[in-house]
Amino acid sequence: MVTGLETAAGAAQVISLAFQVFQGCIDAYKFCHTAQLIGIEGDLLRTRLQIERYRLEEWAQCSRLNTSSPDARLNWPLIYDILEQQYTILTSADKLQSKYGLKLLEDEVEDGKEERREDVGLGKVLRRLRPKLYSNSASSKAIAKANGPWKRMQWAAGGKEKVVKVIDDLGELNTHLERLLDLPDRTWLKTGMGALLRDALSHTTDLTEVETLQALLRPASGVGDAAIASAARFKRIRLVLGVDQRPGEIRPPQTPAIYNSMPRLKMIKEKKIKAAGNVLVRAASIQLGTYNDDPVLVEWRHTDAYKYDVLEKHMQALALLLGSVDNTFATLPCIGLTASKECCRFALVYEVPVSTTEEQRSSLTLHDAIASQRRMSLRDRLSIACTLAEAVLQLHTVGWLHKSIRSDNVIFLKNGQDLGASSDMGKPYLMGYDYARPEAETSLTELPDATLQSDLYRHPQKRGAVATGYRKQFDLFALGCVLTELALWEGLVTTLSRLSLEDWHKAIEDAERTKKDLKLPSLLDFWQDSQFVEDVSHAAGSRYLEAVQLCLKDPSDQTDGDEASLEVQRSVLEKLQECRV
Repeated sequence: MVTGLETAAGAAQVISLAFQVFQGCIDAYKFCHTAQLIGIEGDLLRTRLQIERYRLEEWAQCSRLNTSSPDARLNWPLIYDILEQQYTILTSADKLQSKYGLKLLEDEVEDGKEERREDVGLGKVLRRLRPKLYSNSASSKAIAKANGPWKRMQWAAGGKEKVVKVIDDLGELNTHLERLLDLPDRTWLKTGMGALLRDALSHTTDLTEVETLQALLRPASGVGDAAIASAARFKRIRLVLGVDQRPGEIRPPQTPAIYNSMPRLKMIKEKKIKAAGNVLVRAASIQLGTYNDDPVLVEWRHTDAYKYDVLEKHMQALALLLGSVDNTFATLPCIGLTASKECCRFALVYEVPVSTTEEQRSSLTLHDAIASQRRMSLRDRLSIACTLAEAVLQLHTVGWLHKSIRSDNVIFLKNGQDLGASSDMGKPYLMGYDYARPEAETSLTELPDATLQSDLYRHPQKRGAVATGYRKQFDLFALGCVLTELALWEGLVTTLSRLSLEDWHKAIEDAERTKKDLKLPSLLDFWQDSQFVEDVSHAAGSRYLEAVQLCLKDPSDQTDGDEASLEVQRSVLEKLQECRV
């Protein structure tokens, strides 16, 4: 009869064997990456191979296999079998040829004289983000020598599809391993993979890298999700348009193939837009209406005559970009653009996702909802906060800046005229995007809005005539201002007046009437203030406060600047999602 001690000893032995095979797999992944020299067209295959290695290493961390106390609840005999299958695929040249029919071209390499291949494309991006994924070891070379003289291998002609099958099978084995974990661990793995892919996408600089990442995404296997796929599509369009270029980005040649792959801008005649229930108020910024009897939201943009020709290009690019968004951007899809040179105005026309009759549609900005003192539950406010934080994360992942985040640019659409019921406010939509500037054009340097009220949402470094260039952190600061309004359910002017013991409502009103300069306060001065800390934590909890403080923290405290901003934004979103009511 087998005793409990013998059973424990047997389990420990299986875990020990599993660890040895796991380490062999990791070393084999390193060797395979070093060995496969297939040129730039193989960037996707090499990157997929490294992603599978990353998945395996992250799985080992969750299972605690690489620690002194592996998770005893797991099915280690099955795990050992799965790892053994991976090891065989990775290390057996005979297996590659017999099972997959993969033929390799081999060149022997003398010991110590192997070449270091320079990564290209997305592989280069991943090496910079996760250098450990590309490190080599003595044991990886030993695995190669076990199959004979150390060889530099290259895919033979016609072998690419067979290599894809090999990597697919490795991915399926990793998926089996992940399914053996508990739900919290599987969620952690998914979050980590998402963070890696977001970082990679945010660092891509040309069309080839983005398209490689798009081909890499396989949500069903845990590699990416719909939000990252949407962000990749959006960035591809932005790179082709050549707008709001970041340092190092390259606009691709405008070939017929690229042109045919792009969405088309729809120019809409202004006279075809009808007001919803009243006259078309073109002086307003946002208005509900209809186009071809379908409900739309119209966002008017006015300009001076001498700026019209410059702004026309910007508005066309902006309309194309906004026509490429989905719900992960918390922005209505733009269906077209109107342009009137005689009247010096444009209008972005958005699709409205409501099915009620024209008389029952209504809209409300977050600013107006707060000002009218409508009640809203903390649960609903947390939901709005998460939606806005996710939208900003999406924007910055694709290298786009909003530049005008504030509560009057957050709009709610509702079926029905009565917007008093807070439980039925609907989803928030982010509006008021700044102009999309073609390439490195600097002819349009003015701020998108010059009112004193809007200045309160701007970082102090971005106020006034000598404002510095816009950075992701400035969008994050503005998000922190809106999150503060949501927590306290009061306007930003009211909060700043209370914290500074000065009536900023009156000061702003007087300054706008007299046209005098006014030095405005900023939440940057109060994010650590004891009263501010007490107010926000009491209203929304400590985790919410931490999210707000991350947004408002002075960017000069971050040594990596914009490089670190995406990680900060993920932390903001995670903290908001952790809030419980």
